[in-house]
Amino acid sequence: MSVRKIIFAVVLIPFFIGNLCAQKEANNWYFGNKAAMHFNTLTGNPVAIGNSVMNTYEGCSSISNRLTGGLLFYTDGSTIYNRNHVAMTNGTGLNGHNSSSHSSVVIPYPGNKTKYIIFTIPSTPNNGAKYSVVDMTLSSGLGAVVATQKNVQLATSPTNTTVYPVPDKCAAISHRNGRDYWVVVQHNTNWSLYAYLVTSSGVSNRPVISTVTPIGTGNIRHVGCMKFSGDGKKLVSEYPNNSRSILLFDFNSSTGVFSNQILLQKTSSWYPYGVEWSPNSKYFYVNSPGIQQFDPYAGTAAQIMASELSIATYTRYGSLQLGPDKKIYAVRSGSKIISRIDSPDVRGVGCAFKDTALLLTSNAMGRLGLPTFVQSFFSTTTLEVKDACDSSWVKISVKDTSAVDSVLYVYGDTASKKNSSWNKLDSHIFSGPGKYEVIAYAYYTDKKSKVVIDTLRDTVEVLQIPKVVLPGDTTICVEDSIYGLITNLKYAGTVQRYWQDSSQNVWYQIDTI
Repeated sequence: MSVRKIIFAVVLIPFFIGNLCAQKEANNWYFGNKAAMHFNTLTGNPVAIGNSVMNTYEGCSSISNRLTGGLLFYTDGSTIYNRNHVAMTNGTGLNGHNSSSHSSVVIPYPGNKTKYIIFTIPSTPNNGAKYSVVDMTLSSGLGAVVATQKNVQLATSPTNTTVYPVPDKCAAISHRNGRDYWVVVQHNTNWSLYAYLVTSSGVSNRPVISTVTPIGTGNIRHVGCMKFSGDGKKLVSEYPNNSRSILLFDFNSSTGVFSNQILLQKTSSWYPYGVEWSPNSKYFYVNSPGIQQFDPYAGTAAQIMASELSIATYTRYGSLQLGPDKKIYAVRSGSKIISRIDSPDVRGVGCAFKDTALLLTSNAMGRLGLPTFVQSFFSTTTLEVKDACDSSWVKISVKDTSAVDSVLYVYGDTASKKNSSWNKLDSHIFSGPGKYEVIAYAYYTDKKSKVVIDTLRDTVEVLQIPKVVLPGDTTICVEDSIYGLITNLKYAGTVQRYWQDSSQNVWYQIDTI
């Protein structure tokens, strides 16, 4: 009689992620008709303010001090207003337009703490996309546009600066190195995506060009927003006047290449205008009208469309924008009401939509637009902990080590012989299982040569080594049937579990030997 032995095997891999947040570049929002709000409160809840002098129908952007959250300037893409709400020196006549879905986006100049690059997108495609450089050391610290770097045409190659047409959309995200940036625009005629790398040397004149299959004949028509996911892995671009469509792409933030184009379409009642991603990048939200939630990882285009869940039904929402508080804000066009999704990482109605989250000041009115920001402003500095069981090394680092002079980590592990470190990239073995509050004191030098300390906090959980309880090895005869045998896995702690064939179910069914 022939017998065989069945041996059960499972691998457990712990995985934890904690977040540290300090960036405050997006703490001031200026938009609409003299509408404004800021997030510089102890609670982080936004407050409406009435000091704006700007009136824009759609596109706008603003930038704040990354450490203090103080306003630096804001713009409708044509005029830049300084923190005193006066037109900035040499800050008029920019190439953007207040009726462009994304009239502008402000990029911190890599390696320079006092300069910013403003990319401007016109309402008329043939005007092309351009950029201008703002130097905050000019005009007694109020900033000015550098005369020799104003309305510089984005090139298609080092030898070709011919204006090429662009639709009214753009998006920006950090390079994977955490130091540089990508700014993306689209060719209005051939639909190709142009990704421009921004480094300490400036804006590259050799864009990474990704071919796009047009979703209809002719040019891209006016209206529709474009947005990166916060993790930089995907991009959504909307074309309400081109077959009521959305295009979804994968993005490589190291190379600037777009791939895996997916077309999402619906009936003639669909008009996708505003778009935003959940902080965890697992869902995106569309105003089309009303607000809907989609799962971009559902599978095929049909499966992604089938994942649609209605969040709100009001018909006159404009842009959607993630805030520093990790909540998504929706502007009601022609109203003082700002709506909000309080828990956008949650699937379905559990995302907690709030119809009236904030009322603008008496002199203000919301229009279609909210500010355009670098999407990675809302990505917290990530503390990744892999294989973080008891007695394992825990990797610890601030996201952008180049942006700080030095960092002091205090692990909250008082029983350890080494409870702190000055290494920018560090790791630590915690003294035992439990939760530990890690504090990072990041040191910067401001433009007045004054040392500034930024404090980041997070809680890291170290788990006991998982205990696996499996049945004993089983010996059976070949003639015996074991179809339907189900073996349960019992484990302790938050882990990812893998059976010998890489499946992750809590049970393992055997039907052959």
